[in-house]
Amino acid sequence: MRRTWALAMLLFGAALIGGGTEFRSLNGNWRVLPPVKSAKRPASAPGLAAKLHLPETPTTAWKTIKVPHYNWHEAFPDTYPDASRRSANYQFTGKPVYVSGWFDTSFDIPAELGNRRVYLDFGSVAFETELFVNGRRAASHKGSFTGFEVDVTPLVKPGSNTLRMWVANDFGEHPPRHVYGKMFSASSNSGGITGNVTLKITSALNVRRMLLTPLVKESALDAVLELRNHLAPGEYVFRATAVDAAGNAQAAELGSFALKPGENRIQVRFPLRDPKLWSPADPQLYRFDVEILDRAGKVAAKSSGRFGFRDFRAVGGKFCLNGERIRLYAGNILTSGGWERTEPGSDAKLRADLRRQKRAGVNAIRYHMGGSDSHRLLAIADEEGLLVIDEFPMFHRVFSDLVFPTPEQRKEFMDTTLYEWRERIFRDYNHPSAVIWTLSNEVWTDSTADELNELYRALKPLDPMRPFNTGSGLHSFGIPGVPVATDLYDSHLYNVTSQMAPNFAEQDFDRYFRGLEELYGGEAFAKPA
Repeated sequence: MRRTWALAMLLFGAALIGGGTEFRSLNGNWRVLPPVKSAKRPASAPGLAAKLHLPETPTTAWKTIKVPHYNWHEAFPDTYPDASRRSANYQFTGKPVYVSGWFDTSFDIPAELGNRRVYLDFGSVAFETELFVNGRRAASHKGSFTGFEVDVTPLVKPGSNTLRMWVANDFGEHPPRHVYGKMFSASSNSGGITGNVTLKITSALNVRRMLLTPLVKESALDAVLELRNHLAPGEYVFRATAVDAAGNAQAAELGSFALKPGENRIQVRFPLRDPKLWSPADPQLYRFDVEILDRAGKVAAKSSGRFGFRDFRAVGGKFCLNGERIRLYAGNILTSGGWERTEPGSDAKLRADLRRQKRAGVNAIRYHMGGSDSHRLLAIADEEGLLVIDEFPMFHRVFSDLVFPTPEQRKEFMDTTLYEWRERIFRDYNHPSAVIWTLSNEVWTDSTADELNELYRALKPLDPMRPFNTGSGLHSFGIPGVPVATDLYDSHLYNVTSQMAPNFAEQDFDRYFRGLEELYGGEAFAKPA
């Protein structure tokens, strides 16, 4: 499975590829040892005694599987708790089923690496993984819905290299160690290598993450750069260029900064002349290029991101976009795995879905139980001009009657959930279409209020501008007298929607809006013209 090199530029989202950085996809056909099912949680990476992590270990049991895939259980149906009922209503019985297996692929490293760094980037792996490069342990990770990146520079060699991964997921631990997404049925449980896998070779000084905040009133862009420096300490000059869709460029020198070896965090402000505002009616986008120069004036690192210049916030109980009142008329989209159980749907299909909803009069999308590909939907929504309510896949069925027998079990769940949500916010932060974070869906507050409040308190400081909805449907499913910290409430009015006509052309929307007016008052839910 030898692969060839490619050079390109990734222009959207928070996953930032610097100019001149080499990267290539490791997607495609991998080898997999058929996963095994167990009633007992497997020990960390079973198979080490059999030396399955070593590339020279012979075995004839390898099969082929496509990476990424939403659900490896579809390729190996006997790993379902009951394959004959994989689409039936799933019950969390407290008797979980565990599934684990090994993956294998190879990649090439050029002979002349110099002082450059080599990273493996994983879009998502569900739920737990341990990585081995050339038989040596590279990293471990837990979390199904956000990505992670591993520096494998000390482990690679020129020429062919072997990557082996042990992966494990489960069905319905209670109490849970992690979130599961919208697991109405066993077949909607994600498992395996569910996101893109990318090999990156970049400079010794490189940008790990860039967070871009438009400041509309100041006509400026606030940029936070998280840097990894594998060079000696030194003084570096930062300069940046913003380029609009028509190719008009504005450049500025941002200042000189002393960088130490290791992790560095730099905050700079970039002035924009006559900025073009992003809105659903006119979704203007900018590319933001950063160069970091050493004392000799040589470019030591480059990075690019994309942003839309807009301001969205809740003011006085009303949503405002760029200083003007806006009402959200939203449609729903479920994460791709709800229907496409073997691989994610194409960008073309997703774009067609969003365009169809916008033609129907929608200006916002609730990405319900948004999976690991939320940044893919947001990149398209940025271009199409749709506001997105970005919802984390924390689902009520897993969390009803939530009781953690020990503080250690609660800490494990909260640590994993907070880690995934932080990474999700950072990954999706630069998308102008992302306007509201929703932390859970229809989670009853009688047993989860403490956990929901802790999530809100920990995550809100990461993005003070965007509103946080601690629980979608909280107004319907919250328990009176049990306070939950949130910036807004919404209701799930099944008693109204269940009476809707199957054909939109026959729908009495006047009656629907009258019902909302009775609940919330006419001005708040005025019917659109």
